[in-house]
Amino acid sequence: LFASSDLRFLRTTVGGTFAINRIRVAEHLLGVCEEREATFHDGLMRLPPAHFLSFAQGHLTKTKYWAPDPVTELRLDSTDAYVEAFLDRFTQAVKRRMPASGNVGCFLSGGLDSSSISCMTRQLLNDELPDQDLHTFSATFASLPPEELRIADEREFQDSVNALDGMIGHECKGCELDPLDDVSHLTAIFDEPFLIPNLYIHRAIMKQAKAIGVDVLFDGIDGDTTVCHGFFWIEELAAKGRWWRLWRENRQLYRRSGAQGKTTAWLIYNHWLKPKLRWLKKKEIDWSAEFPSLLSKKLETEIGFESWWQGLVDSWGATFEDSRASHASDFSAELHPRALEAMAVVSRDEGLDLRFPFFDRDLIDLCVSLPFDVRIRDGWTRWILRESMKNILPEKNRTRLRKSLLGPNFRHKVRNYHDLNGVNTSKSNQNDFAGFVDLGRLTELTKAVSAGDGGREVMILFAAINLAEWLDGVEDPYGTL
Repeated sequence: LFASSDLRFLRTTVGGTFAINRIRVAEHLLGVCEEREATFHDGLMRLPPAHFLSFAQGHLTKTKYWAPDPVTELRLDSTDAYVEAFLDRFTQAVKRRMPASGNVGCFLSGGLDSSSISCMTRQLLNDELPDQDLHTFSATFASLPPEELRIADEREFQDSVNALDGMIGHECKGCELDPLDDVSHLTAIFDEPFLIPNLYIHRAIMKQAKAIGVDVLFDGIDGDTTVCHGFFWIEELAAKGRWWRLWRENRQLYRRSGAQGKTTAWLIYNHWLKPKLRWLKKKEIDWSAEFPSLLSKKLETEIGFESWWQGLVDSWGATFEDSRASHASDFSAELHPRALEAMAVVSRDEGLDLRFPFFDRDLIDLCVSLPFDVRIRDGWTRWILRESMKNILPEKNRTRLRKSLLGPNFRHKVRNYHDLNGVNTSKSNQNDFAGFVDLGRLTELTKAVSAGDGGREVMILFAAINLAEWLDGVEDPYGTL
């Protein structure tokens, strides 16, 4: 039995050859991630999250040691008690990740999550190391076209945090970075293709942080999952026919959000009726329109595509009428561990320790157990985080409503890449890429993306590009590694 946190090290240590896992290739090219244990190397498996592995008398046993409780609701005496409990857990989540020695820094997008982590870290440093500055690192996109800059620009929120005493902000100019320039190196260190489009920004910031002496870097990734927005509750109110409460809660939400808010009718349709219709009529949905396929006919035949794909579609039909169970189920999604694993590999490659306070188990347990009227309250989503950060977080950040996105820069760069066609065709000719990818469809997709087609098409093309880069290092690409 061999085990390692480094797939490359594991493969070279075990030795021998490993066939390429066709199911993982198919998932990758479709932009989905459902296989919890498989890698791209047949015979090398991942241990699922929150499991431990034991080996005794020739037998392997996997045991799950943790999952959020999908049933129990926390009962406290007052709203203030919930705020105090959350603040304590959040403070501990950050504090227990502070380094015993060395310098700490923070990713700072300007969003509610990264701003909260940065300000809490600054407060903890004030208590223990008041003379030590906190370095923050922010991606900016000043040279994007105006319509795309409007979606991605976070500078006013980054500046409000960096204006606090003891903060030193560092700018990473995202527009000068290209996501495709990193693909060759990243597929090499992962020993697999990857589907994390903004990893190039994380890597650039890690290099910047390491260069000024930061040892531990905090990331606010997926605070949205841990401290959920509370829209599950809207779905539950609709599902249970509690129309008066639904209207009352959503009226406040709509008034608070203004033009960004949603009418009650819109919420009923999108959070209740539409998912149920999707479940009832899943076989009538043209999923191929949502997941454009580049799979070759040979690969489709080998994996039994129709039955395999229908199995995935069936699994997506699961719904949760109970909002707490729905929240708890989010932590079983395969996307989270894949993203955390990839960023851990990159940070190790850059000589940094990357830590994620919002993935603290105690914090997750608390958040899943919270009543929903402290998640959505007075028209605020994620109210418990906003309320607990009073007098810690700048008001501009604490009360912001919209969320900026990194996607525009990624899509803009891929569409305008200097050799978009060459990246694909050179690799495909060299490595029998056509064994996995339909080259005719790939050419059509490349032309569509170059002409400006949207998000999923760009992601599928990105998947094909980094699959080609990975295969470039494979001696027998359609057979074994």
